[in-house]
Amino acid sequence: MKKHLFLSSFLGIAVALLCIPACSDQEAPHNPAPALHIGTATVSGRTTATISGTIAKPEGTEIAECGFIYSTVSTLPEAESTVIPLDPAKNNGTCTVQLTGLQPNTHYYYCLYASSGYTTLRSDIAEFTTHADGVPTFAAVTYSGISPTGAILKGEMTDDGGYDILTLGFCYKKVEEGDNKAPDIEDHTVNVSTVSQTFTATLEGLEPEQTYIVCAYGVNQEGVGYSEPTTFSTQASTIPMAETLVAEDITETGARLMGRVASTGGSTLLAKGFYYDTDADPVSNGTRCSDATTEGDGIAYELTDLAIATTYYYCAYAENEKGLSTGEVLSFTTAGERSIPVVQTAEASQITETSARLSGSISSDGHSSIISKGFYWSTQSDLVQHGTQVVSASEGDAFTYDLAGLTAGTTYYACAYAENEEGTGYGEVITFSTQAATTAPTVGVTTVSGITENSADVSAEITADGGTDIIEKGFCYSSSNAEPTLNDTQVASNAAGNSITATLEGLTGSTTYYVRAYATNARGTSYGAVQQFTTDLSLSVPALGNTSVSGITSTTATASATITADGGAAVTEKGFYYGTNNPPTEADMKVVSNAAGNAITADLSGLAPDTRYYIRAFATNSAGTALGAIQVFITADDRTTPSVGSVTTSNITGTTVDLIAIIIDNGGGDITEKGFCYTTDANVLPTTADNKAVATSTGDEISLTLTGLAESTTYYIRAYASNGSKTGYSGVVTVTTGAGNQPGIDDNPSPGRD
Repeated sequence: MKKHLFLSSFLGIAVALLCIPACSDQEAPHNPAPALHIGTATVSGRTTATISGTIAKPEGTEIAECGFIYSTVSTLPEAESTVIPLDPAKNNGTCTVQLTGLQPNTHYYYCLYASSGYTTLRSDIAEFTTHADGVPTFAAVTYSGISPTGAILKGEMTDDGGYDILTLGFCYKKVEEGDNKAPDIEDHTVNVSTVSQTFTATLEGLEPEQTYIVCAYGVNQEGVGYSEPTTFSTQASTIPMAETLVAEDITETGARLMGRVASTGGSTLLAKGFYYDTDADPVSNGTRCSDATTEGDGIAYELTDLAIATTYYYCAYAENEKGLSTGEVLSFTTAGERSIPVVQTAEASQITETSARLSGSISSDGHSSIISKGFYWSTQSDLVQHGTQVVSASEGDAFTYDLAGLTAGTTYYACAYAENEEGTGYGEVITFSTQAATTAPTVGVTTVSGITENSADVSAEITADGGTDIIEKGFCYSSSNAEPTLNDTQVASNAAGNSITATLEGLTGSTTYYVRAYATNARGTSYGAVQQFTTDLSLSVPALGNTSVSGITSTTATASATITADGGAAVTEKGFYYGTNNPPTEADMKVVSNAAGNAITADLSGLAPDTRYYIRAFATNSAGTALGAIQVFITADDRTTPSVGSVTTSNITGTTVDLIAIIIDNGGGDITEKGFCYTTDANVLPTTADNKAVATSTGDEISLTLTGLAESTTYYIRAYASNGSKTGYSGVVTVTTGAGNQPGIDDNPSPGRD
């Protein structure tokens, strides 16, 4: 700082006195002096402190220079003091400066100064003392990767205490009721192998759904230093995962089922074993067997008393307190001899005048695949010789076939059959008789009730079923056809007995409709009398004004709009759709407004910095949802430059070098690119505009092997990291590659000794 800053208190008075006669023709500028008040210091470590003060500037006062002066000498002489200038335009009021690079256990003096260009003022002198060397200090621990049994911890050493770190890591314990004490090195610890400012470690073997308290710690020759305690909770355990393996040792009546537990889900297994059955769905229909003897993740079970030449389906399962999971369903077939199928014929069902359903089942496939299955039927009892053969398309052992074109009031004979490679098996012969002739049903008058804008309730009765079962019943309706049929709109009824009830939906408001009931049996369809009704007055969706957005920050904003008309019905929900897609829909982000009356207001949160968003208001009534005009706003960008730690080199060869650095701070944004830039020019700091190599390492680490270098060449290298807004760099590290064809220790052996 210029020397007049320290002498101005005296020189200003002298100059003022000397200028009294000379200034009679021209008055000196009027510039009232500001009021300076020094604040207290906050000492945050051995080498850092924060000092503050206030500058009260009267109206009309112009400050040309201002700032802080500090020194280890109480009089703050120029030669032994440091000056930290401030911007006068930005420091009318409280001024704060963080001092770094101070000496440990040292007493400092400081004051605030301000100059109007004519005189310079100093505040009172205050003082502080930095901390002495001691144990290390740490920032609070952060964590990530929380699972039911583990977590990833990240620590930051803010000060090594002035000594080499002997041990570095974390201590932790489970939070117990009544115990709020922070953990120390007498509890669980996990240490890191390499001492660095930022360090990470992975905790394993934790318990699910438990709260843990953790501190970073370090040991130097002065003792142990800890961070403030941080707590986190492990996730809940999940259901386990089971894997089914191929069965072993298959005989005529036995097999050994095999499987394994691929994952316990983070908690103790309650059971493991298998489901098995001859049905392809062993879990729903089969037998469950538990394996209580196999250790580790293996699952095995010996099946006995199985059927000969039979296919069995099975799958492994594993169960913990969160639930049960099953593996893939596999199958095996026991050994044994084959025979013709064994078949049963069931009684005929669904018998009408002209149709009937035949049913059969295979109780044994004779240990051979079924080639064909179905029925023989005829009006004569000698079915195989004179009957008609029909093949069933049913899957499984039970099968059916629907006969049609039969004669009313006639007796028929039928039997089931099944064929495999060994031959054909037949079931017993059954008889059934078709029903006598019937007529179409009779339907009564339709009653209409509960009429709204777009729906109505209708009911009627079947007065006679025509002597056979009703196949379908319901209503047909139209707004244009005065005698609606099934060719118009129809709605079926599931009402029990002879009742016919339904609700007509999707109608148009203020519209006349014609409706009548219908019923169908095997003989045909009959209609009831036509009824006429008119729906209620039509409603519309609400009308909306424009959306405005205010209070925009990097992650939040406030939206507002107005409902200009409710469409004739109460608004049941209102709010905004917003997102980065144009147009925004409910599939993007949605916020519901609880504002009273026709106002729609809501706070938007969780936004991304420097991002274009589209927003529109919505309002819903019984007629539907209305959408307002789309508005656009862009969030602020508060991302700062990332901070990158120093570069560590290793394994230097003639053309390659291994590099590693750590991202200390991402600047408030996700890192979009990281790596190393380099040059051979000693007069230029390398940037990403020079040669660069992009790293793919995960997390905060930046690491790679730099290749393609020239031999015997000096390179200047910096690590970099970009958050999409700004790019931060580490300090420069110098690397000189080796020369080619240099001898190695394995080229020529040392001479032997006798």
